[in-house]
Amino acid sequence: MQALDADSLLPDSYTGIYARIAAMAGENASPAKRNALSFKWPANSNRYQRVARFVDYLFSRIDRLQAPGFDPKWKSVNLAATVPGMARSPSAQAWLDRQARAKQSSQ
Repeated sequence: MQALDADSLLPDSYTGIYARIAAMAGENASPAKRNALSFKWPANSNRYQRVARFVDYLFSRIDRLQAPGFDPKWKSVNLAATVPGMARSPSAQAWLDRQARAKQSSQ
């Protein structure tokens, strides 16, 4: 999949974004690959820090979404799962690494 930059996502509408992403992903791309966007902002940028805070907030509370009262599909979410051909965001990987270290130190 071709890397996307902010200038390539200035469409007239949402369908314009989707059409551009689908075209970049190619015919044999799965829906997950067509819909996954990965931006590589510098670690000291505001956008990177905002994504990192969102990842930390969401990942730290995933157990709440897996509790009764939410869609049962949340129970199948595995934050550590890998998708061939796709790279995990650095902030998500950092969160997973911190959790692994915390688990090792508590044993």
